[in-house]
Amino acid sequence: MLSLVAAGSKGETLEQLLSFLGSQSKDDLNFVSSHIVSSLRNVEGAENGGPILSFANGAWVEKTLGLKTSFDEVVKNVYRSQIEQVDFVNKAEEVAHEINSWVKNATNGLIREILPSGSIDQETELVLANALYFKGAWNQKFDPAMTKTKSFNLLNGENVQVPFMTSKPDF
Repeated sequence: MLSLVAAGSKGETLEQLLSFLGSQSKDDLNFVSSHIVSSLRNVEGAENGGPILSFANGAWVEKTLGLKTSFDEVVKNVYRSQIEQVDFVNKAEEVAHEINSWVKNATNGLIREILPSGSIDQETELVLANALYFKGAWNQKFDPAMTKTKSFNLLNGENVQVPFMTSKPDF
């Protein structure tokens, strides 16, 4: 997703993204990203007993903002992603529903919702969405007896106890 953001960036923002992503230019980044997208789309799936991998990227831009044709083409052709100009100002909830329908369709129903009700409003200008679903067998089966209750820190600073899957005993 950051590569997609870089494709639409310029100036200092672009330089920071390229540096963070370890790339020299947008062209280099787009080249690598194109190969990654192609590789992921060619994963042999469940019909052959292999893992299930579904992913989708999309961009929804407020229709009153300008959208360069070159960016539109890169999003569609390099990243094989959806890009739409939408009316967040008057139809924010409808756009949220559209995005949720898109992700449900793109992941064959495996992911039904990425935007809960009220998550976007009339001030929203851009939504970048990425959905990834993976289901595969472990090389080593997990032993449920190895589940340990440990502390987990929430974003609000609260600490809760949750079950963690482990494969090695604590020392």
